[in-house]
Amino acid sequence: QIQVMSVGSTALIAIPGEPFIEIALAIKARSKFKHMIVAGYSNGCIGYMPTPEAIEKGGYEVESAYKYYDIAPLAPLAYNMIVEVAVQLCDEVYTN
Repeated sequence: QIQVMSVGSTALIAIPGEPFIEIALAIKARSKFKHMIVAGYSNGCIGYMPTPEAIEKGGYEVESAYKYYDIAPLAPLAYNMIVEVAVQLCDEVYTN
């Protein structure tokens, strides 16, 4: 579950896991809000949210950490889905 709330010109994006910084930067690049805060570990925690490049590269975040959350690892497509949903929600909140 991804949520977006705003206070003035600032958007708060709540994401249920630990997003890699590239997710926040991609949302910020496309958001209409002047300021934004990406809050990880909001509405639960599904573990690390890596980029497709990080998944390809491997390492603790993509090869091991998900086992501690008792979930399957995220697919490379998850990155784009997270960014697209967050940007769409930002747009909806901005226009309302």
